[in-house]
Amino acid sequence: MFCIARLLESWRDDISTSDTKTSKAFEATNAIVSKYKNVTPMLQLNQPVNQPVRDVIEAEKKFGISYFRDYYGVDIIEGQFRIVFSARFQRRPKYIYLISCPQVIRAPNFTTNDRELLRVKLESVMDRIPESEWDKLKNRYNITRTEWLVISDEQEEFGL
Repeated sequence: MFCIARLLESWRDDISTSDTKTSKAFEATNAIVSKYKNVTPMLQLNQPVNQPVRDVIEAEKKFGISYFRDYYGVDIIEGQFRIVFSARFQRRPKYIYLISCPQVIRAPNFTTNDRELLRVKLESVMDRIPESEWDKLKNRYNITRTEWLVISDEQEEFGL
């Protein structure tokens, strides 16, 4: 709170000393605020309640994903950005679940057909994300459509 009060005080002093010019701090703050003004929150508030966000591979193995429904936003899980979607499961069709997808989806234990089916499901939900939202994801998180949700048959690499 003290920091905010000092910031406002410095702005007031800056503004009162120069009626014809706007302060550099004020201009910089406005530039930052305008950049994020129209960005959607990381996760939207209308998500299914009291559910963990499940990993896409875990969900596909354990429950089978019937289809992905909607894009929910971006979340940070284990220090990585993940795109979050809602989905219906084959083994629990009455409910909607949240699924998180990393940049590279590693599925070495899936058959080629299973990987292709998952790719088609993900592609269909990605097509429903408006281009304006992809632009926001690119600007805010450096997430681009062509480089995300890539399905790989390789094992995850662990750094030393």
